[in-house]
Amino acid sequence: MKETVWTLLAYGRSAHALHLRQVLEPLAKISDARTCKEAEDYLKRPNPPHLVFADALMPDGTWLDVLELAKKAARPVNVIVVAPVADFALYVDALERGAFDLMTACSLVPGLARVWRPAKQNVLTRRQAQQRLALEAACWSGELVVAEPTGRVCPNPAPVVSVMGQGAGLVSFPPLASSARISYSK
Repeated sequence: MKETVWTLLAYGRSAHALHLRQVLEPLAKISDARTCKEAEDYLKRPNPPHLVFADALMPDGTWLDVLELAKKAARPVNVIVVAPVADFALYVDALERGAFDLMTACSLVPGLARVWRPAKQNVLTRRQAQQRLALEAACWSGELVVAEPTGRVCPNPAPVVSVMGQGAGLVSFPPLASSARISYSK
């Protein structure tokens, strides 16, 4: 099943947000934040938006404030800065500070064509990796065990103790997109 990409439009200028919304609606679930405070409310959730299109200037801050909020989110979030005009210095600054990309408001459709797919794929891969690491940690700690012979990962009702130690058993996850394989046995 494909995961629906949730996109937050953190926008101070409503005209550009409306156009961006029209272009993105067939591709993603869309939410709006008109201020950094509203964006913070979305980004503090346990499962925040996948992508944020952050306006360069907002009533109570800038794209940088939104980017810092996204860095603190519980799950990976990619921030795409939307500048009113092309500005190479802003582009370099945004990338150096951790934004996924920058596009200009005056060329939304070409900008989206260039950035949408890589941003979406990157955040989905990062979230999948985060989930795998959490599962791996839970298996190592004994919080989860692998139910043999099905291979399903189940909550551990009691610590598993065997000759091999707590949480003993083979754990194997499907391959990552890059064909890497994470597997281990205790």
